[in-house]
Amino acid sequence: MFNHHTISEPNLLIVGDYLFDPQRGSLSGPLGAHHMSPRLVTLLSCLVGHSNEILEREELIRNLWPDDKGNSVSLSQCIARL
Repeated sequence: MFNHHTISEPNLLIVGDYLFDPQRGSLSGPLGAHHMSPRLVTLLSCLVGHSNEILEREELIRNLWPDDKGNSVSLSQCIARL
């Protein structure tokens, strides 16, 4: 669907068949564009930014809930939404 030759904006990321715009909080794919919550944008940004690494749940929780209000269940729910 998307390839690097059709992308003119440097902040857009290709994730499989999807185009991720972290600044606008949108994910566009075969079924159209979807607005994402700020937390989902942060989660997808973390996952894409560390795509060749194993991320610990605790690290993701710290990135998504810097105020200590997140937990493993919250992270699982966020991943399911994504």
